[in-house]
Amino acid sequence: LFFSRSIAYIGSYNMSLHDPVTIAWIIATLPITFLRSNLLSTRAITASIILMIVVVNFLLGLLGFGQESIYWFRADGSFFIVLYVACVGRFSEADLQQIRTAVLAVAVFLSVLVVCRWVFFWGFPFSPEVSWSDEGRPLSSMASLIVACAAMIAFARSASLTGWRKSRSMTLGLFFSIATALSGQGTATIALFMMGATLFVLASRNTLGLRLAGAIIVSSIAAGFVWMGGLDLLSDLSSQNAFFEQRSRNSDFRQLIWTAFFQKFQDASWRDFIFGYPSGYRPAL
Repeated sequence: LFFSRSIAYIGSYNMSLHDPVTIAWIIATLPITFLRSNLLSTRAITASIILMIVVVNFLLGLLGFGQESIYWFRADGSFFIVLYVACVGRFSEADLQQIRTAVLAVAVFLSVLVVCRWVFFWGFPFSPEVSWSDEGRPLSSMASLIVACAAMIAFARSASLTGWRKSRSMTLGLFFSIATALSGQGTATIALFMMGATLFVLASRNTLGLRLAGAIIVSSIAAGFVWMGGLDLLSDLSSQNAFFEQRSRNSDFRQLIWTAFFQKFQDASWRDFIFGYPSGYRPAL
């Protein structure tokens, strides 16, 4: 809402929005693990092994890098906790319906936020002075992924609906798809296409597959129009150039980082191969 993830400073520690989210997920694992778990399933065992490796990695980082390790865990640790909860927990259909409803509700808010930022802060997503940070886009990558997931939920739900409810669900999915494209987050947009392709294959025996394919095509055309041809309605040509230049540099820098990382990892120890570099450690690339 306020173009910042920071909540407050406690001494030298910058508390961000990640902190309460990570703490909430840690608390959520306790009742699920002890009351509703299925620890002997293949997926639960696999997720438990992954989580154990991450915990060891985090503890090694705490011993060597302290606060930097905490910053790492609060940013990325919740991903592994969510994976563990999803694989270990026993969820009823009622539970899954509550989860789907929560995702859709949050996605509606985020999608409206995207539209408002385009309307009331026109040109803001591609503003040159902020094009090097997430604050230069309508949504963060994680928020955009929530919207992309909501699009797939809406499309999938339409298969079991009829009449105006089916049309409403398809329209909502299309709205979420366009919002994902307008977020400016390439990762979420690629995820949307991958999930859409998967759903298309699974639903190819009925009309949902054709409806979904059409919705994705329409969303792509809408996104392409905004990015390539319709931006002059929102910002001038210099802002467009700044956006495409930023995306190009982003790709180049990522390629340099991965190339340097693989070269360095060839000399890693056996411990690094198993557990990864300790959390908070940043090799000089």
